[in-house]
Amino acid sequence: MDTMNEVACSVGATNTPSTSSSCDNEATFAAVTLAGVQNLLARHAILLRGLADGCGAAETPVTGAACDSRCARPGNVFFCKGAAFRPAFLTSALEKGAIAYICEETRANELAAVAPSTPALVTSDMRKAMAYVSATSFHRPDHALPMVGITGTKGKSTSAYMLRSIIDAAHGAKTCGIMGSIDTYDGVEDAESTNTTPEAPDLWRHLANARDAHLAAMVMEVSSQALKYDRSLGVDLDVAAFLNIGTDHISPVEHPTFEDYFSSKLRIFSQCKNAVVNLGTSHLDRVLSAAGAASGVNGKAPRLVTVSTAGPDAVECGSCDMVYPDVWATDIKPEGSRLTFVAHGFEGLASIGAAAGANYSSPSDADPSAGTNGSATNGIISSAAAKAGNTEQAASTDPAEWSLPVTINFPGLFNVENALAAIACAELLGIEREHIAAGLAACRVPGRMELIGKPNAQVLCVVDYAHNTLSYQSFFASMAKEFPGRRIVALIGAPGGKAYERRSELPREAARWASHIVATEEDPAHDSNEDICREMDDNVPVGATLADGTPVTHEYVLDRQEAVARCLDVALSYGEPALVCLLGKGDETLIHRGDRFERMVPDGDAFRAAATERGIEL
Repeated sequence: MDTMNEVACSVGATNTPSTSSSCDNEATFAAVTLAGVQNLLARHAILLRGLADGCGAAETPVTGAACDSRCARPGNVFFCKGAAFRPAFLTSALEKGAIAYICEETRANELAAVAPSTPALVTSDMRKAMAYVSATSFHRPDHALPMVGITGTKGKSTSAYMLRSIIDAAHGAKTCGIMGSIDTYDGVEDAESTNTTPEAPDLWRHLANARDAHLAAMVMEVSSQALKYDRSLGVDLDVAAFLNIGTDHISPVEHPTFEDYFSSKLRIFSQCKNAVVNLGTSHLDRVLSAAGAASGVNGKAPRLVTVSTAGPDAVECGSCDMVYPDVWATDIKPEGSRLTFVAHGFEGLASIGAAAGANYSSPSDADPSAGTNGSATNGIISSAAAKAGNTEQAASTDPAEWSLPVTINFPGLFNVENALAAIACAELLGIEREHIAAGLAACRVPGRMELIGKPNAQVLCVVDYAHNTLSYQSFFASMAKEFPGRRIVALIGAPGGKAYERRSELPREAARWASHIVATEEDPAHDSNEDICREMDDNVPVGATLADGTPVTHEYVLDRQEAVARCLDVALSYGEPALVCLLGKGDETLIHRGDRFERMVPDGDAFRAAATERGIEL
């Protein structure tokens, strides 16, 4: 989820007292002043107009930054940004203690009239200004705790939650912060998210909270929008995970082309020390090439670690002769409401010191015959080294192999890929494997693969956030394998104002698997809900049939809760085992209509209510 609307992260948030006062930490930081902020913008060549001569505010201390007046605090610099910005927002921020503002040239005169005595800076690039100034004014909290960023077309939230659960298992409950599409927790604020990756001032505030609350680590989903529009610019990641790439978010307000989307995703490698790559991704050759060519943190190419669900065997990869995984899975077994598998890997990943932010030799600095973990039998095998027969070093440096039985207590075969990514990140962070196994077993992801109903019931329900073509493909293929013999009833939807390709691609993909499809409301924003639903219903292929010849039926129901009940009724009407799949919203409690995020009944609760009304015991 990545809305284009500004919503204060702290609104409705649960405030959790930190373990110590932030003042204890901030006392050691060098002071940031308005003069320093001005110089920072000038160094990056994005300062158009500096502080007025004689304003007397140059040495005023800066304590942070905000772009939402509801988040402004005393000593903050306030950013006047966005098409929806109103001068009243600046007035509100100043009333809350903001000491200066930054704006673009088009707003400079208007805002000077609103706040004539307030120090102002004018920038030529608002997004870069927000990133640079926020990072500096919050004293670079990304350098004070381990940072993990996860990107991909699907699986970001699940991988992030898995890693969070692992870190909590190692360090104690609620010791790991998270920023993502489901919720945001930083040790101080705890709230449902509205953006996958927050705007830069909010992002850096959350990192500062996590630092001051002495959290063990921060795990964040990094969206293509965050990478393209510099929300995450400057965040130094100890580990970045690239899960997969597929077509999504193609629209005039997001990414005009797939190339723009893909290249935005690949930017994550430029800001990490270590890169985890799923060998099951499409366009693998380009992903690995981008990781190898990236400058990374401090100008060093990131250390590469690869994962695979296909066992230890090599994967073909374009310009590379062979690619072997560093972490892989065997013995994958779906067991109804859970999955089991055995994870394997090689000792030594943690020695690179990712968690401590230590320097290390990147693959480009190492012997070209060495793999990603120092072994020529693991990671990317250099074609030149292989042809030269340089295997002596491999024989002498092969690390010991480890194995770890893993249980995931929710279905979805695709979650093995997500788990392997989390395992690789945990290995890089130096977490003991007993904590890795315990964390994965304890992991629950709100709204992800939530199974409702008794195993032998006529109708089971799965609630999931699957919302794009790639996630639909993985989801439905997995459900067909894990719940064979059950007819599928699918609830689908698409958002307004973005990702227009979903309105045609999702019904076509659903029609390959579902006996009945119900299109319904899913964050229409400023578009007509009825138009979206009708368009999706019209895009179910005419005469569609399943592989066994069953005709696909379909309809649209405008009210989402009513649509959930309709899915249950259709499933019951079959009189045979069925699986209701409620997709797109997970356990979300808010729906985007117009300029507002309004309360909604989560899909799982709506299904339970419908079952109760019909006298069905779950």
